[in-house]
Amino acid sequence: MLTSWDNFFGDYAETHDGVHCGLHVSSPSILLENRDWLVQHTASYAFVDPEIGPTPRP
Repeated sequence: MLTSWDNFFGDYAETHDGVHCGLHVSSPSILLENRDWLVQHTASYAFVDPEIGPTPRP
């Protein structure tokens, strides 16, 4: 499921050191995040959040 939202920070990240921008993904399980997964997705995602618990339903 793809969820998106407006970036309410606007250009803040571009003008402040230490603030990073990138695509965030929630992984269904930390068990899927092995070295092969990392090699396959390093160019795709900047941040990975392991989803702990049931995935919310829309």
